[in-house]
Amino acid sequence: MAPKDSKVPTLTDAADWPLWRLRVTDALNRDDLTSVVTGSEKSPPPEIAVTPPTPPTSSPPSTSPGAPATTTTSTGSGSSSTTHQVARRETWSWRNARALSTIREHLSNDIALELHEYQHASELWEKLVEKFEQTNTSEMAVAELIKIFRAKLADADDGDI
Repeated sequence: MAPKDSKVPTLTDAADWPLWRLRVTDALNRDDLTSVVTGSEKSPPPEIAVTPPTPPTSSPPSTSPGAPATTTTSTGSGSSSTTHQVARRETWSWRNARALSTIREHLSNDIALELHEYQHASELWEKLVEKFEQTNTSEMAVAELIKIFRAKLADADDGDI
């Protein structure tokens, strides 16, 4: 359920979807998580996470008279690109978890339990769109038809038909 101080409503059914989607999208944008949810920021390959970074080694500070103290750091035998990829995966995992949390805390208990198996924010988002966009589109179509019929009836009352 949504935190009490949140402006994002709890998604309970298709009627909530348009406002809920807008507010959750705003929350995700605010936290710079939209790319994880849309899938444009992909998880790095799993094998990257298995490659452990080599612990950095440091040389003792320079002690030459009159020279500033300096320390050099090396990544050892591991390449910096592998270390960067591991850090990127950890960052993506954190961002995905944050995006999942943002979405899930604004779902009703029933919907959250129904969709609990999704572990990637982009997959959960796709499922929510699939579940509620089509339902909402049908409701919107019916509402538009009602408006058309009312307009026709109003025209008939005015003698235009």
